[in-house]
Amino acid sequence: MQMNWRTLTVRTRNNHNVIVPNSNIAKQEIVNYSRPTPLQLIHATVSMAYRHPPGVVKESIARTVAEADGVLREPPPEILVKEFGDYAIHYDVRFWIADYAHLPQITDAVMSRIWYGLRRDDLTIPFPVRDVIVHTLPEDHEARLQEKLRREVFAELRSLTVFKPLSDLQIEQLAQSAAIHRYAAGEALVRQGDKAESMYTITSGRVRVDVRSESGQVTTVATLGTDDFFGEMSLLTGEPRSASVIAQTETEVVVVHKADFAAVLSADTGIVEALSTALEERMKSTAQQVSVGSGMASVSQASHSAALINRIRGFFGIKQG
Repeated sequence: MQMNWRTLTVRTRNNHNVIVPNSNIAKQEIVNYSRPTPLQLIHATVSMAYRHPPGVVKESIARTVAEADGVLREPPPEILVKEFGDYAIHYDVRFWIADYAHLPQITDAVMSRIWYGLRRDDLTIPFPVRDVIVHTLPEDHEARLQEKLRREVFAELRSLTVFKPLSDLQIEQLAQSAAIHRYAAGEALVRQGDKAESMYTITSGRVRVDVRSESGQVTTVATLGTDDFFGEMSLLTGEPRSASVIAQTETEVVVVHKADFAAVLSADTGIVEALSTALEERMKSTAQQVSVGSGMASVSQASHSAALINRIRGFFGIKQG
């Protein structure tokens, strides 16, 4: 803030002015965070349970850190085993930034993304062994929670228009195997052009749908919220993602994968025709929301029942009877 022949005045992050005598400054080691370049290597520590292989942990953390706001893509993040602790393996998470002034905010984004990513990958941050956990819950408490969760997932899937041809028993089968994932604000649930075999139903939160044109321009074509769904074409035909879907708030979704749906179709191949009809109706109702350059729009306009039925059959390996 000020420098004269006697003192140097600096302002801290807490907005406090600190006056330091020049004689003290001359005796100290000074670190300049903006010279010769603003590039800085930052360290964070994450502790993981011993049962998780380091390779799996490193891949999960590196993937989420690379997408955090403020983290540079180059040089890429690096995850190293730091030490074997009493109750966990400690990892040194290294990433590069170019805006040291916003280090607290960037570190928060990194650690928050890591939590969400580990949660989705079923990787556990363990409790210290010194903690004593006393369970006073009934023996069937966990079973009750699972049953409550299954009923909620069933209700979500039962309400979807694309699943109208399915019986309650078939929806029940999907609810048993569907996954529940949570995403932080700013995270991408899916990316345009990626290969895909799954469908998402939003149980809470809000997302935006972005379409990138051939020229590189990104347009937000829709905003989706609770009870909305997307990705049905990828689930039933394996079509690549026609848009990117980004969480605008903390978002929870139910995810149905191809393997889950294959089990239903293998037991009742006769529902393919009804599914194709429901899918066509869904495609027509959403076609106007997607830009001209979207792959989904072009497929929706060109598809017809016979072709769609063949695509579903081919994707799931169902022979024509």
